[in-house]
Amino acid sequence: MSTHTVFRLQSQGSHHNIKQHAEPIPTVEPHEILLKIRGISLNYRDLAVANGTYPFPVKDQVIPCSDAAGEIVKIGSHVEGLKVGDRVVANFDVTNLFGPQKDWNHGHGAPIDGFLREFAALPASAVTKIPEGAKLSFAQMSGLVCTGVTAWNALYGNIPLKPGQTVLFQGTGGVSVTGLLLAKAAGARTIITSSSDDKLAYVQKKYGADYTINYKTQPNWAAEANKLTGGEGVDFILENGGSGTIKQSIDCIKMGGIIAVIGFLSAAKQEDMPDVAGLALSKGCIVRGITVGSKQLLEELVRFVVYTSIKMPEHETIVVVGAGVIGLSTALCIQQHLTPLQSVVIVARDFPNTTSINYATPWAGAHYRPVPGKTPQIVQEATWAKRTYDVFQHIATEEPAASGVQFLFGEEYLQKPSPEYLDAVADVSKSAYGHLLRGFERLSVDEIGNSAVCLGIRYWTYCVNSPVYAAYLLRKFVLKGGRTRAYTLVVPDEAFSLEPNVTTVVNCSGLGFGDPKSFIIRGQTCLVRNTCSKTITHQNSDGSWSFAIPRPLEGGTIIGGTKQPRDWNPNPMPEIRQTLLSNAAKWFPFASNGPETFDVVRDIVGRRPAREGGFRLEAEMVSVVGADGCNRTGNVIHAYGIGGRGVELSWGIAEDVAGLLLKKGIIMEKALL
Repeated sequence: MSTHTVFRLQSQGSHHNIKQHAEPIPTVEPHEILLKIRGISLNYRDLAVANGTYPFPVKDQVIPCSDAAGEIVKIGSHVEGLKVGDRVVANFDVTNLFGPQKDWNHGHGAPIDGFLREFAALPASAVTKIPEGAKLSFAQMSGLVCTGVTAWNALYGNIPLKPGQTVLFQGTGGVSVTGLLLAKAAGARTIITSSSDDKLAYVQKKYGADYTINYKTQPNWAAEANKLTGGEGVDFILENGGSGTIKQSIDCIKMGGIIAVIGFLSAAKQEDMPDVAGLALSKGCIVRGITVGSKQLLEELVRFVVYTSIKMPEHETIVVVGAGVIGLSTALCIQQHLTPLQSVVIVARDFPNTTSINYATPWAGAHYRPVPGKTPQIVQEATWAKRTYDVFQHIATEEPAASGVQFLFGEEYLQKPSPEYLDAVADVSKSAYGHLLRGFERLSVDEIGNSAVCLGIRYWTYCVNSPVYAAYLLRKFVLKGGRTRAYTLVVPDEAFSLEPNVTTVVNCSGLGFGDPKSFIIRGQTCLVRNTCSKTITHQNSDGSWSFAIPRPLEGGTIIGGTKQPRDWNPNPMPEIRQTLLSNAAKWFPFASNGPETFDVVRDIVGRRPAREGGFRLEAEMVSVVGADGCNRTGNVIHAYGIGGRGVELSWGIAEDVAGLLLKKGIIMEKALL
């Protein structure tokens, strides 16, 4: 017999008690349909069932989750009006076809099994068909069941809401936000309350609330609601505060208005409970308890949502492709701007624990050396570098050991400085060194100590132990709720089908998936045990460069380096090692009490992802197929091809990627969250 995956709550107390099982796929009785579950919505009741605070019956070993949508894959012999392939939503209470709910003994996910499973056999009468052509995802459909019907019942279950009336919603939870969308679509005015200005600003911008009230800064929020309605009061209130808010709700309800009490509340202290009956009588209002609703109400809601084309709230996924320093920094930056219904997933072939030659970040020498110049590309890179420098100052101060970031002096010795370097030194404040003024100085002839060197400079900079830093970034991302997925994509558009409702893909793939302008730059360096208290860069007479970059946390010193465009040789070349070490031996500050030789740990070869014309940072819209098989339009942000400057430009680039997402309205300003 075929089996499917089922999750059961072993015991109440925590959602960690939900365990996976393999069980037989249910058989279908004549009056039933077999539903392949394609979307589930999590609501507060599901959490209460798991943690043991739900005040109504819960069966042993229950399958959690009450809200589901799916596709019919089999029908019983007596079923009419439904067929295989229909998209449907399951009613909350299998017995409540119309009218008020009779008891608490038939709701999915508590007294009877819910939908945290692959298949469910249900009475055909307990599902509602979604009209063909409706532009609703399975996740959006599932959100109609409990949250949607509760809001619909509050607004239309007794005396229906009319255009032009005013509705007040308490809080910014699922029922309030759904009710807000329904009321706006019906032509009503809306007021929403919260203790957070950020949440209010988000809901107003995202969902179009007409008015907002912060009940923390305006404790007498009823007076403000009366003011907003010209003293008449509001027509409807979705009340979920219980004894703490019911008095003010009655204070601001219009004569003859309706207060819908939603949710299940803990028992109020009787001494704190106002005289609801007397207060309601004074306003001639209806105070009505809402317990989700019937199949009839669900059918009405489905028709209304489809007819008005309401875009119901749905969790959105942003995928960052690539786990190099650009991808990791970008993912962290995006996390700062996520809305409550968004998450970030990093999809990559290589992660910080890899030793692949194509994963450039761990092989980087990783120090900051400003590059002067006036071309648009150099000027843009200088802006990114300055922002990254500022972020690294904060990281080095707050988490030096965890991050592997250390500030120290950097020195440069140039035998044939280009005009850009000479111009920069002549007017430092307007150059790429401008933000280093406090630590910048030109070295004297005595300090240089080498007649072949024409220019020497010193400044305050940083070095990074790149393997430690990459792991640090990934750890921070995961601790902030980010997820990772090891997967080798062929094209970036493929990422739209990997996770539910992927709206945006940020392409930090390095080489850009076959972009003809992209190419690799082979770099070979040598890691030695010798210590160095500063980062040193030498320009040799032939125009080549030598450098020594300390790796913080006693990680040795990187001696480099080479730049070999389009050279795919993965193996270290002995002659290059000899050249690197012999050049560096001429100026390396060996310990005075030891031999003037290098203690070699290993050779390092990495492939830097570069691009003709410089780094690509741009947005485009693409037509894609989502994880649900539906065609949709998606956003792609390209951010790749930085060459060997990934670490030192990373945070500036990451913030500009976030800026593009902000401009397109995909994420929200940090102040609004």
